[in-house]
Amino acid sequence: MSVKLRQLRDHFRDELVVYGERRQLTALGEALQHRIGRLLREVDDTFNLTLHFDPSTASQTITLTAPEAMEMMFVSRLIPQIRATAPGLRIRMVPFAPGITPC
Repeated sequence: MSVKLRQLRDHFRDELVVYGERRQLTALGEALQHRIGRLLREVDDTFNLTLHFDPSTASQTITLTAPEAMEMMFVSRLIPQIRATAPGLRIRMVPFAPGITPC
């Protein structure tokens, strides 16, 4: 760990941590502490990510959008199947607008 701290000190050209009676962070060390904490939480979230989805127990809202012709040909047939497979799923239809991402 001391090797990594030395590398960080060299990189930032700052002591980052000063040891005395107690550990004291420099101003840069304080600023980095919050950012590093956030990064470590994001890394942890990334490594613990699961994509398990059980439609029979899902209880969220999904947003569907499609051009009108696609909606008439496919989506109108798809929604009853979604409702049968995922009864707790709420479906929100949004008019299709090229170049606009639905919220």
